[in-house]
Amino acid sequence: MRMERLQAWVTRMCRHPIVSNSEVFQLFLTYKDEKDWKMGKRRAEKDETVGVMIFSNIEPEAPDLEPAEVEQKCESFSKFTKAMDDGVKDLLSVGQEHWKRCTGPLQKEYQKIGKAFQNLASVFNSSGYQGEATLTDALTTTGKTYEEIAQMFAEQPRKDLHFLIEINNEYKGLLGCFPDTISVHKAAIEKVKEGDKMVAMSKLTNQEKMTMVKRASTMSYTLQAEMNHFHSNRIYDYNSVMQLYLEEQVKFYETIATKLRQALSQYTTL
Repeated sequence: MRMERLQAWVTRMCRHPIVSNSEVFQLFLTYKDEKDWKMGKRRAEKDETVGVMIFSNIEPEAPDLEPAEVEQKCESFSKFTKAMDDGVKDLLSVGQEHWKRCTGPLQKEYQKIGKAFQNLASVFNSSGYQGEATLTDALTTTGKTYEEIAQMFAEQPRKDLHFLIEINNEYKGLLGCFPDTISVHKAAIEKVKEGDKMVAMSKLTNQEKMTMVKRASTMSYTLQAEMNHFHSNRIYDYNSVMQLYLEEQVKFYETIATKLRQALSQYTTL
């Protein structure tokens, strides 16, 4: 599980156009010994371009954005991520509950059905009537079939539900990052709005106000790029995991249907 989750994290980092090329991530992937790692770690710890300072390294090759327009987009995205967070948590809850049912009540239920058929076969077999061997054998086969189905239910979540739960756990973490990011951007937009008042009160020069607008615009471009990256990955990830989930579900129920048909074929047509 640790290897699987590490691979999922590395894959996600590699898919990010900025993170994948960052020095610390490249060091994580390529360091050869403890000395190499420690030197890289010290360099990273001395890096002052952290938090909001990261925006000082970004220079969008585009005109400054209108704060009100960006604010509206961010508000819309904020509502979406909150709703998605609720949806992800709901799916996680339902998925985990279903997993418990598959390995608990559902498995036991099918085992009981299987045992009941086999018990009935034993009762019929004790009658001593010679013409019912075909029926008792068929009932025994049916009982064993239901026991096999019980085991299939217990094992199936690892083949499909596991991956659906894992991707939702990932997105639960990703969605948790956005409120703080959006909050920092919102604070910058509010500062820009206050800029006009401060210029009028001679507390800020026009040049300083333009610098504020440019910095806020840089943050807006960056945030929107991250929002677009998130949506692009979300569509790809959920499309992939849902295909895998449904393909495995189809195989699962087709296998059950095949087993039931085989059991059915044991009975003679009267």
